[in-house]
Formats: sequence, structure tokens, C-alpha cells
Amino acid sequence: MARVLGWHVVVKKGEFKVGDKCVYFEIDSILPPDNPDFAFLLNSKGKMKPLKTKRIRGVISQGLVMPLSVLHYEGNIEEGQDVTDILGVQKKEDEVIEFYKTMGAIKKRDFPPFLHKTDETRVQVLQKHLNVCQGHKFVATEKVDGTSFTAFIRDGKFGICSRNMEVDMEVDSPYSAIAFKYMLKEKFEKLRNSYIPYDFAIQGEIIGANIQKNKYHVTDYECYLFNYINIDKQKDIGFYFSDDDEKLEFEGINLASIAGLLNMKTVPIIDDDFTMINDIDTLVALSVGNSVLYPKQVREGLVFRCKHNKELSYYGERISFKAINPEFLLG
Repeated sequence: MARVLGWHVVVKKGEFKVGDKCVYFEIDSILPPDNPDFAFLLNSKGKMKPLKTKRIRGVISQGLVMPLSVLHYEGNIEEGQDVTDILGVQKKEDEVIEFYKTMGAIKKRDFPPFLHKTDETRVQVLQKHLNVCQGHKFVATEKVDGTSFTAFIRDGKFGICSRNMEVDMEVDSPYSAIAFKYMLKEKFEKLRNSYIPYDFAIQGEIIGANIQKNKYHVTDYECYLFNYINIDKQKDIGFYFSDDDEKLEFEGINLASIAGLLNMKTVPIIDDDFTMINDIDTLVALSVGNSVLYPKQVREGLVFRCKHNKELSYYGERISFKAINPEFLLG
């Protein structure tokens, strides 16, 4: 068993020693099928599948470790260098590969440049961040396994998005279903005209039929919010304000209050006063458990978000990351 950053990976006996430089491939990486160095990963049909979490001889192994020779690169390679492009590695994108084909969502335009796509970095690569974050208060929420949803109003125009694109609201899809279910266009326009003096957006996770095998066993599409954004200020907020200035910037509206105004739900809070620890393995262990939404389902993991943004960031930008439950990945 080797440890690379915060990952534990089964490796060939005697191939590495402590301190060696290596090339590490995270789970969900798709390695180039035409590279003979990776031929051992091809399936019986000659296809390259994304790397998965596996249990090997009773221990969990995540990712793949290869020697530097796999690069076939004569230039200097520094520790921490991203060699994705050198090797032609791709990332599995469930929504692009599978979801849109079956759910009928139609692209209207690219994802809006004034918003950030919803994504969290895995804690295993954030040791330097933990060195700074330890001792600070965080909010731990359940990571819901669905499909990402964004709704926004900007310059008087309302729009909805998947994780990767703005979608047509007039075409039946989980995104339009949520927009119509909660009358988001009407509510956004009313709030913008009478209550909220800035353009804003919400982001959440949709669950329901045909989404990730409907593991939460819901009969209708549901959306759980995890982010509220002041587009004008290019800032977002969770459940708590850092200070009165931040509260004023958002006109007193945070994630919980926007959910209330829209009659929507937020992702389940597991701990709203978690003192961050500097131990990746323990944080991953904390992610193990069952879902609040459906207790018979193993939860995907936890998202840790700094309780007060300004404690750790000069401009008040979001400080957050995820710990994925390895038992969920094995399922």
C-alpha cells in the first residue's frame, strides 16, 4: 500500500520506495487507450474504462500509480506538475457521457461566464490547505448524488443550467421541471424587482427518476440547494455571514433564507460547527455513513465549507472541499 498525497493505492511490490517521484492518476481518470503503457487496463472489448475505487485483498485502493518513465518526456518534471496534457488523460463526465442522452436536456448556450460551475476538490489533494484551515469552524453538509442545477437572473433575464451548459427551459428535463415546480422564473423576477437589489443565482443538486439510479427513492424531482450567489459582487454565501459588511453585501440573505423565500430545501447539515482537523484520513472516515435523505442508502460523502468566508480568504471567496465516502465508490 502506497500513499500519494492523501490517497491510498495498492502498488506492485518493490516497484516504489518512500520518496520516489511518480505519476498519480485519480479515480475517474480515463487513460489513453492507444498508449501501450496502459494496455493492461483495456477491457475485453479493447475499451478504456475510467479508473475506479477498488477493494484489493481487503483494502481500499483509489487511483493508479505509475513510474515517471510512463511520461516518455525528456524535459524536467517538477513535483506537483500537472501532466494531464502530456499523457492525454481525460476525466469522466457522467452528465456529458450519459445523462443528457437520456433526459432530453437541450443546450441553449454555453455555461454563463459570470458564474462558476459547481465542483468541489477532493480533500486528498489539499494537505497545504488543511495546514491553514485547521482549527477554523466549518459547516459539514451531506454531498447529494444527483445532477447539478443552477438558476440565475441577470440583466432582467432568467436562465437555468446543468453543470456544463445553459439549457432550454421550454424543453422537458429535470432542470425545467424544477424551475416550473418552484415557479423560479416568477419568484426570481419578483424578488429582483422588489426585494433583492442585485442579480443573483442559486445552485443545488437535483435527484429523482432516472438520475443516478434514483438511489434516494423519490417519486418526483427534488432539488437541494448548496450555494447562493451575488452575481454583481461575484461572491457566494453559505449559511453564515462573516461580519456585518458581508451581511450588508447580501442584503441579509444567505443560503438558508433564499431557500425559505423560494420554498426550497438545502442540502442536509451534518455539523454546523465543525472544527477543522489536519488529518485527511480522519476526514475521509467521517464521510462514511448513510444518507439523511434515504437512510438505507450509503451517502456519497461530505462537503466542508468554511463557516465564515473571510476568516480564510482576503476577498471572502468560498473555501470548501469534499470528502468522498469510499464505501459509496465501491458500490
